[in-house]
Amino acid sequence: MITRNNFDDVLRLISVKDISRLKNTDKEYCVLNIDGYGQVVTMQLSNDYNKHKNVSNNGGCILETTDVLNNLNRLNIVDDLLHTTVRGY
Repeated sequence: MITRNNFDDVLRLISVKDISRLKNTDKEYCVLNIDGYGQVVTMQLSNDYNKHKNVSNNGGCILETTDVLNNLNRLNIVDDLLHTTVRGY
């Protein structure tokens, strides 16, 4: 479950590939879900808020993409991850 208390930790789990997608998107909303063990974060980008408005019932959250990017920048995650060489992507 994504809460205010673990939101920064969830952002740190977003993959480099997803951060790159987020930076280059024109979608308005970012839907974040976390698996039951708290190790994998899945991200969907969408323009349809109504389609995902109940995602919090399953422990996820929906935010504007600009808010997610601002929080990633606040944590210096964007620069740190995108300047790291990652194999397999």
